Amino acid sequence: MEDSTKMDRISDLPDELLCQILSFLPTKIAFTTTVLSKRWAPLFHSLTILSFSTETVHDYASFDRFCGFIDTLMFSPSLSNQSIKTFSLKCGYIYTYYGCHVFDACVEAAKLRFIEEFHLSMDTQYIMNDTIFTSQTLVVLKLERLQVEAENLCGDLPSLKTLHLILVRFKHQKVLQQLLNASPNLEYLRTYRILYNKLYQNSALERFNSMSLARFVKAEISAIDVPYNVVNNVDFLCVYDAEEIIVKSFPVFPNLIDITLQFDCFFPGWDGIVQLLQHCPKLQILFISKVC
Repeated sequence: MEDSTKMDRISDLPDELLCQILSFLPTKIAFTTTVLSKRWAPLFHSLTILSFSTETVHDYASFDRFCGFIDTLMFSPSLSNQSIKTFSLKCGYIYTYYGCHVFDACVEAAKLRFIEEFHLSMDTQYIMNDTIFTSQTLVVLKLERLQVEAENLCGDLPSLKTLHLILVRFKHQKVLQQLLNASPNLEYLRTYRILYNKLYQNSALERFNSMSLARFVKAEISAIDVPYNVVNNVDFLCVYDAEEIIVKSFPVFPNLIDITLQFDCFFPGWDGIVQLLQHCPKLQILFISKVC
């Protein structure tokens, strides 16, 4: 009786608050609330944050059901006009290899529903359709452990402010440059160990080295991923694999007030760091760490 009374009290909350509570749950768990009562059934269809993970998938049969559940939500006629704020999908290695193609259509479906945040964590064998790189509404894009096979990227991300690229493999270095050029309002960039099938020719590398993004505020990068010129306007900078700092030349960082240098293998000495600091006229905070 007491549990029933508590449930009735929760059901009395406004729809907006109940949807916010459900948004903190994995979407599959949030879906189970539809059996509670008629009051809860329409709430699930009003969710604007969809989060999926194969962590609870234990065999190929359950993976098929997992994919079917996503398809039902993304392509249901009753939900086609419902906008999505966030779409998040995390798929483990074995299932990525087994059925990665089933997620391609979800990318386009999310775009059609005015997606604002898109998070995709797969495995490096997953080859991503580059359609996500053209979106008028996308504000946050986080990609992890996947491949982008485009030879040339004709992207358009005018609203994008946050971009995370973790263990992402591009076919050419120029594709990353094209992605950054397609994001003129980017403010926060995080990269970690970006991989390439082919490296730049000298002329193309010079163009990448000379580009600069005007609106940058914060960057977290591996030292070998992105030229410092690209992020020289930031206020906050974190450099992973900072051992490479000794072989870099530095532009002036006119706005930089906070820098973190993380050394993974060894500390190369102070010469490179001193050279960097001489190019940071407004620097207030320097933090150095070594991770073994």
